[in-house]
Amino acid sequence: MDGAVSTDNRLDGFDPLSEHLGEKAEDRPLFEEATKRIVGNILKSYTGYFDVFSELVQNSLDAIDVRIRNGNNRQGIIWIKINVPSQIITVTDNGVGMSERELKYCFRPSVSFKSRRESRGHKGVGATFLAYGFAGITVSTKKDSESLAVSLSGGREWADELGTTHQRPRLSVTQFDVPELTVEPSGTSVSVNIGRGNRPDLTWWSATSATQWLELLKIRTPLGGVYLAGQMPPKTFVDVSVVDPASETTAAKSNSVEYLWPHEIGGSILPKVKTVKEVQDHVLRCEGDSARIAAEFRNPSAMWDIWSENELLSDTNNHWAKTFDEDDARLIRTHKACVYGCFVSTAKAWTQYQTDVLKIRRNPLLLRGGMQIASDFMVQGDLGVIPLTSTIGYQANTHVVIHFTDGNPDMGRKVFQPELKALSEKIARQAVNIFKRYIYLMREDSGAPSVQDSTELFNWRLAQIEYGKQNPFDF
Repeated sequence: MDGAVSTDNRLDGFDPLSEHLGEKAEDRPLFEEATKRIVGNILKSYTGYFDVFSELVQNSLDAIDVRIRNGNNRQGIIWIKINVPSQIITVTDNGVGMSERELKYCFRPSVSFKSRRESRGHKGVGATFLAYGFAGITVSTKKDSESLAVSLSGGREWADELGTTHQRPRLSVTQFDVPELTVEPSGTSVSVNIGRGNRPDLTWWSATSATQWLELLKIRTPLGGVYLAGQMPPKTFVDVSVVDPASETTAAKSNSVEYLWPHEIGGSILPKVKTVKEVQDHVLRCEGDSARIAAEFRNPSAMWDIWSENELLSDTNNHWAKTFDEDDARLIRTHKACVYGCFVSTAKAWTQYQTDVLKIRRNPLLLRGGMQIASDFMVQGDLGVIPLTSTIGYQANTHVVIHFTDGNPDMGRKVFQPELKALSEKIARQAVNIFKRYIYLMREDSGAPSVQDSTELFNWRLAQIEYGKQNPFDF
């Protein structure tokens, strides 16, 4: 039955949001309005440019993981197609596929067929966002020798309307046509038509090639997975193709789904990179004699390192010892917290990477100094400011990623519990303190003040401003 349309009429015309709650006709509008409010709240929780990509990629990775756990070790593949002029995004995977039951109810709020402990997403709101947040969606899936394909149109129009002119959209059975899955025993393809005037505008970043988009997605979506506790990223091959505004097509491939770690930028931007552990060991061998420091450890353009749960809580680790109280330690153990940090010698490196390497719009910076919280192997929300009370200039130089297992952020994956955010801020501050110990080794910018000099000047200016506020008549 490969490639055939399901003859089961139960899918055609099915309303994924049907309540089946009110026995009386007069009760129906009450439940329908309640459902519309729930959908509206879900859509409002997604405010990021890359949210649609994140949900699509996350679902594909989860589907591949399930298939592998079921004993099928076939190479995982994700195909991503971005049609810029048509505003259409399609993500296809050779994962476990979907049953008819899963296809019928996947768009319903709070319905999830995923295991909470083994999946990246399990709140049951992502598919609702994809179905009712845009102009249209088509889902084609293959499982157990059966191929199914349905589409749903006008979800956003219905969700945004205050009146009752637009009827709630229903599923339409359509032709299964996914060339990538021809030789695959299972898999799913989801195509989202963003629609004119809806966000995101695929031209906004000025990214027109597949290489550019692959890098963007590795920074801001689960395509850039965060695996810090010794886990191996899933063996998943990624194939990206992009149709640019001139209708030219480019392609790019990747054999990994891992975060674009700043220290790996390399090249002329960060030509000399060292880990903190390497620097610490060498400095200790030099016994405090700076003249003995080898040339390879002088003027590094970046320092970085990864600290595991055990290292964070070790009493003998002089970087982290006595940093955390009992409540912090409990959270670190519960969520198996791990930390990545990178300090660059000049904050100009972020701009240089975005303009000279990625060649996309200059602002806002996608990769920059700040605190990035991650959960369940993917970045969540935007970069936050590292709350330093002194040497504030170092905020722009330090990129810290804190990963929590089952961190459980809110619906739109933006906001974590206050205690996890407070712990992340404490971790990020301490990471900066660790890098500060070795700032004297960092190279200076050509013709510009060193990191330390420019930071001291920045703090001096802040002190002068504060003094002026407290002493307005002191001329």
